[in-house]
Amino acid sequence: MMPITTATATKEPPIIALDAAKQQEAIAVANANATIAEARGEAEASKLKSQALASNPKMIDLQIAEHMSKICVGVQTCIIGGTTQDLLRVRGSP
Repeated sequence: MMPITTATATKEPPIIALDAAKQQEAIAVANANATIAEARGEAEASKLKSQALASNPKMIDLQIAEHMSKICVGVQTCIIGGTTQDLLRVRGSP
């Protein structure tokens, strides 16, 4: 008995099924290459960033400031690394 393939199941000629399979393979290869290229780009960006941080420690302070500015978006009072008692002392309360 002949196995059921796309060509026999849909009654398409085998050449059309083969062309469709080749197209699917080409798309899969292109997607895989795009994923590899994206990963390589991310790796290179990470490498360059780490080199920049290693050569200039002040950049670490800049990154910390950038992250801290995002922590308290939309709030009136933001306490980072302290307590409410620290806040009271800053405002002049006993």
